[in-house]
Amino acid sequence: MHFIDGKYISSGNKNLYVRISGKGEPAVVIEPGWGVLSVEWSLIQEKLAEITTVISYDRAGYGESPENIKPRTGQQISSEIFTMLRNSGVPEPYIFMGHSSGGLYVINLLKMFPRMASGVIFVDSFTPNLNELEDFDFELYQKYFTMKSRVEGIKNILELDDESFSKYMDNFLNNLYSFFPNEIQSQLLVYQKDKKFYRTICDEYEGLKETVENIKKIDFFPNIPIKILSRDNEVMIETFKQLGLPKEKAEQLENLWQHHQKSLLDLSNLSEIKIIKGSNHMMHITNPDEIIEEARNLIEEERKNEVTFIY
Repeated sequence: MHFIDGKYISSGNKNLYVRISGKGEPAVVIEPGWGVLSVEWSLIQEKLAEITTVISYDRAGYGESPENIKPRTGQQISSEIFTMLRNSGVPEPYIFMGHSSGGLYVINLLKMFPRMASGVIFVDSFTPNLNELEDFDFELYQKYFTMKSRVEGIKNILELDDESFSKYMDNFLNNLYSFFPNEIQSQLLVYQKDKKFYRTICDEYEGLKETVENIKKIDFFPNIPIKILSRDNEVMIETFKQLGLPKEKAEQLENLWQHHQKSLLDLSNLSEIKIIKGSNHMMHITNPDEIIEEARNLIEEERKNEVTFIY
């Protein structure tokens, strides 16, 4: 069972599933995070489409998009985004909205193709210093919380036969998305019971080291407005404590994350950072209104600047 309300657009050797809604410029392009499907951004897309064009899509191997055997590195994914957007018929420059690993792919993309963007919104984004979090020296964290440990768990689940895999995912997912509207919940349950989705998550993890290396090789980044939306450190410290991390380690870990968020300020002298109170890493779910507001503000700023430039 699939839910088609978009269209397929070529990204080179594969077609990607893309949803384009609204009209107007600058268009907003949503780049979801690691293991996040575009349908999770439906509410944000719907609200922003009231004032401009909004593009969301499933990366290769996610949701409605077919798998791609090419490496899941930032360089490859950036090339696919570039080609898909060129074929979309929606004119650049765009405002890119990158969540989690999607933020890294946006950085990679704009270092390769700097004229594509007029602004960026980072939503609790990964940074090129991600390895410092993966290497955080605490046994419990290494065992359960790192990306590496989660990928190892996924690989074990993928070894199950199809029937056992489906039963396992039913038990795991049924309560996870209960707060979503029924239509979105149904899509998430279908997509997240598909083994290709989890194979792609693993492949993207394997490509992260090369992604970071490629980003660090290119010094230039366009001097454009950047909004950095960072999660609430108090919420995350409490969450880590509830999951078993001692208070001291939870604070050290979250302080490191916040330090990385601030490092994104160095990308442009037109950048600013804002802590979104009450949010966690899945900010697009916990605090969509704040993301919508920041995007609206950036769109309005760019339209004013364009009028000023013309006159």
